[in-house]
Amino acid sequence: MSVGHVLLDFDQGTTPGNPISVQEAVGRGQALVNRPVKIAMGILLLSGYLAVRVNNELLAGLFLIATPILPWFWWSYAVPRWRAWALSRGADPERLQELAQQVKLVWPRGHFFERTEFTLPPDWKPR
Repeated sequence: MSVGHVLLDFDQGTTPGNPISVQEAVGRGQALVNRPVKIAMGILLLSGYLAVRVNNELLAGLFLIATPILPWFWWSYAVPRWRAWALSRGADPERLQELAQQVKLVWPRGHFFERTEFTLPPDWKPR
């Protein structure tokens, strides 16, 4: 089992196989995709600030560079898995996209940043 499957247990606390509402799906996306992004960005920024305070500009620069990049990798990995999971649980695709865009979980269709999502392996299935 991969680390991603452990960290992205979208079904936790639900009955797998039962349909899920778009609101529930987006709430789980917020919790398991966006919340870790925000936490990672906060930790990296704080670490960069602390590096400045101890006069380590090189380390501070590395944290500054890592702040948008590392969380973006998580988002690019997690969002396609969240979307596949939500659709497999019966969420309406159009409403899912609409609500997820409203809460800044996904980018609009065709947006440059949407294209940074990692493609799911052909054999990938929600757990």
